[in-house]
Amino acid sequence: MSARLESPRLVLREPEEGDVPALLLYYQFNDERFARWEPFHEDDLSYHMRWVHWRRGESAIGRGWSFLALDRAEPDALIAIVNLYDIVASSAHSGMLGYSVDGAHEGKGYAREAVETVIAYAFGTLNLHRLTANYHPANERSGALLRRLGFVVEGYARDMLYLRGTWRDHILTSLTNPAWKPPEVTGPA
Repeated sequence: MSARLESPRLVLREPEEGDVPALLLYYQFNDERFARWEPFHEDDLSYHMRWVHWRRGESAIGRGWSFLALDRAEPDALIAIVNLYDIVASSAHSGMLGYSVDGAHEGKGYAREAVETVIAYAFGTLNLHRLTANYHPANERSGALLRRLGFVVEGYARDMLYLRGTWRDHILTSLTNPAWKPPEVTGPA
């Protein structure tokens, strides 16, 4: 069963094969804006189809979820993408958070609304204790959003990600779940 989340202006749901054309357009439209902090996304439908299958596979085994944030008023309008990935249970109960927002919708509070909704899912339904989110130092909007959401800066990672042919530094942040509860331990009766 696919995860589906709702917020006042958005429906957030896992990607489906039918979303591939919208994903292609999203990345084509935003390629120049994303160039400093996003990996290159190939300009063909098969690349995005593979991405959809990979992300669906990750959610099926509980390792990550991707959410397409769609406008409630215009259900075909892809506004943002929020990813939970590298989910670890065992003793860490943690994951990483990443997101992007379409340039046509930037500055309207959609990124905050979408990310807050996914954090609520991560800390509520998934009962994660900790989320990390890293951002490029030049991405001031992302840093400001994370601060508003309560993320705390933990450090600076030099040459953290190899994106579009060069190593990029990142600022490391985290948020912990104040309502986290240890999972119930089940074993032999």
